[in-house]
Amino acid sequence: MNEQECAVAYQELVEMLNEVGMGWLVEKVADTIQRGKNVAVRDYGQQHSRLEIEPLTNQEQLMIVNRRD
Repeated sequence: MNEQECAVAYQELVEMLNEVGMGWLVEKVADTIQRGKNVAVRDYGQQHSRLEIEPLTNQEQLMIVNRRD
């Protein structure tokens, strides 16, 4: 799936979850998505990496809402 298809699928899943009374799950997923992901970044010539937060891609967002833990 490309990024646009993932975004549409995510929205459809969110709507379905809200319709069946699982808004609490939608909120939990939204909180996780808002936090983003930690990524180690090393500047050229630097010995140490630093962590930065990047937003999740649409595909990563879809994977979170569709995860079966």
